[in-house]
Amino acid sequence: PAGREKYSYDTYTILQKPKFYTNNLAFTRQLGKAGSSLTLNGYYSYIDYYLLTSQSLSETDPEYNITDTEPYLQDILNDNYSHDFRYNADYTLPINEKTTLETGGSLHSYTRFLDVTYASFDYNLGDWVNHPVYTNQYDFNELIYAGYANINTSLLGISITAGVRAEYMDRLLKRHSEKEGYTYDVLHLFPAFSLARPIDDRQSLKLAMTHRVNRPDEYMMNPFPEFEDDYFYSEGNPYLLPEYVRNIELGYQYAADKTTLSSNLFFRETTDKIEQRLWIEEDEKIHTSFHNDCEDRSIGLELMGNFELADWWSLNATSSVYHYTIEGKLFEDPFRRTRVSWNAQLVNSFHIGESTSVQ
Repeated sequence: PAGREKYSYDTYTILQKPKFYTNNLAFTRQLGKAGSSLTLNGYYSYIDYYLLTSQSLSETDPEYNITDTEPYLQDILNDNYSHDFRYNADYTLPINEKTTLETGGSLHSYTRFLDVTYASFDYNLGDWVNHPVYTNQYDFNELIYAGYANINTSLLGISITAGVRAEYMDRLLKRHSEKEGYTYDVLHLFPAFSLARPIDDRQSLKLAMTHRVNRPDEYMMNPFPEFEDDYFYSEGNPYLLPEYVRNIELGYQYAADKTTLSSNLFFRETTDKIEQRLWIEEDEKIHTSFHNDCEDRSIGLELMGNFELADWWSLNATSSVYHYTIEGKLFEDPFRRTRVSWNAQLVNSFHIGESTSVQ
């Protein structure tokens, strides 16, 4: 606040001792019909995330010389581990010379257990005291069942891929000190298609629509504080939803012996967008968390070119320009922002002999 100055010296020590291992197993078999195949995949990962964050906060004079005989001492021990299982099955069946069916399913099971000890040093007691709310145990369980079917075919010289993916998500977050947890389950259908048509031997057009899901991780949703000092307080939001991205592209490609040019006119839309929110509490601390109270849209053009200028010199150029809009609510107050943005990149590659290159 105006008229008040405060000087401090803050020291952090972080000790992290992760241990992990992963296992993959894959099986593919060609079946009786030509081009027919079955693929099975299994994956398992275990990670032990031991993390200790220690903090010492001391008051100082304006020259930052420590004047505090009893600095604020805090230890946050997050001793946690996770199990990650993924199983996939994919089947390909040729129906005729032009048409192929692809279908499959998957199961993803992710569990994580967090054991958090949030302690500060009490000089009156001469001992460490655990925070009664922040010291807790916490379970994160997420199950995702998915299935898909795609048809690949051609009609009137147009290559067509059309399909749909179904996903059912079942999620539970729970503190051990509470009877009720934070539950979320939802079924989504994601259609997709792709149309491609050659113009001649060197040129082609493509129109495609895809969907993508970005799920919040357990730290974004962890209701325990991730960090706290005299000025700042950070925590997760257990009510966070996944964000969904829809992408539509119209593309053109030209390919010659030493030159490739492509362009994409695109529209991208994100709903339930995951964003970070900051505000100031009554105790003057900055508080930060995550929310889904906005969406965004981008429409623009991407250009890319690859040129082989000589046997020893090639060049890659990319650029894009797009109009970006984000809108939503910030503490019930609506907002809307727009901006035109662009980027460009030029990469030269020089080949020196048979085994050396410079970019």
